[in-house]
Amino acid sequence: ALANQGILLSPNFIFRPEFGDRTKVVSTGIVQLTPWELANRLSFFITGSMPDADLMAAADSGALSDVANVRTHVQRLMALPRSQANLVKLHEEWLGVDNVNTLTKNATAFPSFTSLTAAEMGLETRTFVQKVMFEQGGTFADLLTAPYTFGNGDIANLYGATYPGTDKTQFVKIDLDQTRRRGLLTQLSVMATLTKDSAVQDLGTAIRRGKFVLQQILC
Repeated sequence: ALANQGILLSPNFIFRPEFGDRTKVVSTGIVQLTPWELANRLSFFITGSMPDADLMAAADSGALSDVANVRTHVQRLMALPRSQANLVKLHEEWLGVDNVNTLTKNATAFPSFTSLTAAEMGLETRTFVQKVMFEQGGTFADLLTAPYTFGNGDIANLYGATYPGTDKTQFVKIDLDQTRRRGLLTQLSVMATLTKDSAVQDLGTAIRRGKFVLQQILC
């Protein structure tokens, strides 16, 4: 029990320490990461988990000292389904919509809002980020300014847009009124999360949205 307690309380278990290679000084007080520290940083940032066998082998061989090899491994990791899911999740957390599925609304102010509506809003944002980043090769600017989204018939109705298909259960590309809707910041999940849950709408919603832009977008 004491041994387990010692392991679980150790900073080396709780944190991922980075001491760097003391023999490779970049400038005063700054040293390069070791190959294994770099492998850890890459893997946890991109995949959300520990390095795989290929990345550790590259660290062991010293291959990560070469920028081209680092780029190759980044591209390989980015293509993994778990990496893409992790980076989509990162955007959900950044926008504060990672728990949109549990969102509820006042029935008087929002009579048509249901748990299904909330789930569809979350799926819209996840699908949009996934497709823009990994299927369309989009940029960060595209995430913020795209005049389209991906949704089913219910999502299209909420936007007042035309659903371009017959099977309205499928999530497909939907063109939006670009004078009113562009990118992530005007998506339903963000707007609904930042809307005051009250039967009477007041300035509280505008204040929350302004605070969100100041903190999350402008830092």
